[in-house]
Amino acid sequence: MYQILDFLSKQELESFNYLKQRFYKELVNGFYVYAKKKEKDNDDNNVDDCVNYITRYTSRPPMAENCIKYEDDKKMIRWWYNRHEGEKYIEVYESVENF
Repeated sequence: MYQILDFLSKQELESFNYLKQRFYKELVNGFYVYAKKKEKDNDDNNVDDCVNYITRYTSRPPMAENCIKYEDDKKMIRWWYNRHEGEKYIEVYESVENF
C-alpha cells in the first residue's frame, strides 16, 4: 500500500492527497494482495518489479465472468471463487440488489 500510494503521490494527480489520507485512515491493514513469497535471488526493493506486479493485477477484473451466473426468472445471482487460504471453494447465492 505504501509503495503504490507513494508512487502515485509523486505523479501530481489532482486531489490525490485527500484520497491517500482516506486510504490510510480507512484501510488500516493496507490493500489485500494474495502474493506468494518471492524467490530469494530477487531484490525486494526493486521498484520496477513492484510496479509490474501491481499493474498486472490492477489491469484485470477482480472476478472472471464465467464465475458469475444470473438467474433471470428469480432475479438472483450465483457466483463462486476459490479462497486463496486453503483453496476452499466458496459459492454465494444472492439477490441482484445485494450483488
